[in-house]
Amino acid sequence: MTTILLPWLPQTRESDFDTAQAIAVMLEKHGIACDLMHGFNWDKWTRGKPTERLQLIPAGQEHILEQEDGKKRWVQVVTELSRAFALCAASDEATAIRDDVSFFQALQAALNKQSSTNRKTPEQIDAVITAPITNTTKVTTLTAATGLFAGSFQINGATTALHRPAPFFGQIVKIGATTEGYGYFLLPTATAKITTSPKLSGRVVLGVP
Repeated sequence: MTTILLPWLPQTRESDFDTAQAIAVMLEKHGIACDLMHGFNWDKWTRGKPTERLQLIPAGQEHILEQEDGKKRWVQVVTELSRAFALCAASDEATAIRDDVSFFQALQAALNKQSSTNRKTPEQIDAVITAPITNTTKVTTLTAATGLFAGSFQINGATTALHRPAPFFGQIVKIGATTEGYGYFLLPTATAKITTSPKLSGRVVLGVP
């Protein structure tokens, strides 16, 4: 059985941010994350051979940990980037940096797993839900040559018309002796018209319990 953990985003009122503000924050945090990765090339996350992609995570961890308070700074900025990204995931600006965000989140997850106490910040605790493993949670595509996967899950509403299908996409990577998949999902907000409602986004972790 496959488990999909979906780190969720803290509740944010729609009035708190409009799309333009979210895009501005997203681009600012993306720039900070890129600065922290200065000198490290992660183009192979989407373009490299499978072995090259697998090597990016431990190499990226080393790059971050070599910096003063690197882990703390990285976790903070990627958390903030993910929140902003979720508020404007359907925008052209978000699409343009989607692969970067996927890599940054995978690196963040790997760094968090290094903690011997496995403690989570209050923001991380508030931001996590687990998708129920039902027949509506499916991995529909898994490409052995690239490690890319895709699928969907569904959160049921009061009526069929209010069911919210959420596609997810990601990449399988090996961190030490553990092989897991990291990516993102897009979930319609709970409105009367699901097909046209704004999209929320969050991180997907694919693994075997």
